[in-house]
Amino acid sequence: MEEISGFYNGANRTIHLVPDDPFWEVILIHEYAHYQSHLFAEKNGLNFTRTPQWFEEGMADYLAEDVAEWVDLETMEIVDFHSLDDPENFDAAFSDEFDPYAQSSLAVASIAEAYGEQRIIELLGTKSTAEFYSTLEEITQQDLAEFQDTFLDEMISDQQAADEKYNRLLTAIEMERFAEAEEYAADILKTGDEYDADEAMWLMTDMYLQQGLYEKAAADTEQKLKDKISLFPIDDLLLLSEIYLLTDPEKALQYHLEAEKEAEASGETDYYDFGLSVLAFEKVNSADPLEGFKILIEEYIVYNETIRKQLLKQLEAEYPGAF
Repeated sequence: MEEISGFYNGANRTIHLVPDDPFWEVILIHEYAHYQSHLFAEKNGLNFTRTPQWFEEGMADYLAEDVAEWVDLETMEIVDFHSLDDPENFDAAFSDEFDPYAQSSLAVASIAEAYGEQRIIELLGTKSTAEFYSTLEEITQQDLAEFQDTFLDEMISDQQAADEKYNRLLTAIEMERFAEAEEYAADILKTGDEYDADEAMWLMTDMYLQQGLYEKAAADTEQKLKDKISLFPIDDLLLLSEIYLLTDPEKALQYHLEAEKEAEASGETDYYDFGLSVLAFEKVNSADPLEGFKILIEEYIVYNETIRKQLLKQLEAEYPGAF
C-alpha cells in the first residue's frame, strides 16, 4: 500500500507495519488500539464497525498519545463529523489542507479532557452510529453542530496562553534579562506539557550559549538525555557534539558518534547524513585537526550560529588566515 505506515486487518486480526518507519512504535500502539477495540466489541456483543470511523481513529491516536500537537488550532479546517463516519469517506477526506486524523484525535482528546476518559469507554459501548451521536450529545450537553464549533475552544485558549508565555521568555532573552527568563522558563516547565518543556529547555540552552556558559549548556543537555526526557535525542546529541568542539574535541566526537548510532537505531538515517560529518570530527581529533575544522565550517556542519561564531573566533586565533 502506498504511503501507509501500518494498518490493522480485522478479518484475520493482524497488525502490519513498515519496519523502518521512524515512528513505528507509535503506529504499533495505534494499530494495537484498533485490535483491542475489536476485542472490546466482541466481548460486549457489539458490531466492530458500529462507531464512526473518526472516533475509532481518534481513539487510537489518543491511546497512542499521538494527538495532533503540530496543528495551528486557530486556522485548522474543520469538516462535518458525519462526512468522516465511514472508512471510505474518511480516507477520501485527505487533502493538502485537511488531515482527518488531526480533527479526530483532537476531538477525542477534547472529550477525554473535558468529561473524563471514562466517557470514551461509554462511547465505545454504544451499539450504533445513531446511539453514538445521541450519547455524545448527552455527554457534552450540545448538539453535534455546536460541539463541532466549540470542541477546540479550550485547546485554543491553552495554546494562546502557552504562546504568551513563550513570547515573554523570548523577549526576556532578547533583552538580556536572563534572571527573568529563568523564571519564565521554570513556569513553562511546571505548567506545560512535554513539548512545551522541551521547547523551553532548548531556548534556555540557547540563552546559556549566548552568555558563553558552555559548560552549563552542555550539563543541562546531558542531564536531559540522562533523565530520558529528550523528545529529540539525536538533535540533543548533535548539539552536545557542537558545544564540545569549543572545549573538548574528543567528547565532541564521542557525542557525534552517539548521535549516528541513535539515528541508525531509530531508522532516521534518511534525515541525517553522517558520512562527511563523522569524517570531519575524526580529523579534528587527528594529528592535523585543521582539515577537520575546515570541513565543519565550510560545509556548514556546525549548525548552531552562536557556537559557529565562537568556534570561528577560536580557530582564527589558532590558525591565522586559515578561515
